[in-house]
Amino acid sequence: MKNTEIIKNLEAITALLQEMQQVSAQQVQLLGGNQLDLDLDMLEGLIAQRQVIMEEVDLLEAKLRRQWGIRDESKRLVLLDLETDADYHKYLGMIKAVILAINDNDLRYQDLLGKAKEQTQSKLNSLRNNQKAQKAYLQEDVYTEGWFIDKKK
Repeated sequence: MKNTEIIKNLEAITALLQEMQQVSAQQVQLLGGNQLDLDLDMLEGLIAQRQVIMEEVDLLEAKLRRQWGIRDESKRLVLLDLETDADYHKYLGMIKAVILAINDNDLRYQDLLGKAKEQTQSKLNSLRNNQKAQKAYLQEDVYTEGWFIDKKK
């Protein structure tokens, strides 16, 4: 019984991590296009979706801790304590592969996000310079009406 529940939780964690991998791929795809036309609402939705998945994984992690009777709430993953289980290695391999794929997507995402930031900053600087040039050309701050009094006469 205990082993069956543990297997179910490991399968659920694997499925959630695969879902997170798909979300991370969508993040990379979203940033892969033109960064100036980036859909920030969609990006925010994907980030929120990943957060929900991470919280679900944390709940399953806590469930595994209870099933194994692990009381230590340190940062160490309960999966490390399952090494005695025969199915452990099967799920550990699957989980590692998915986490590595997520990590690869996250690295590409961070790189694309940096490029989008640079491109946006460059565009903002260009707009500011154009605004300054237009203001100087139109001489909005210069008052041309006034009186000149020649006292030499």
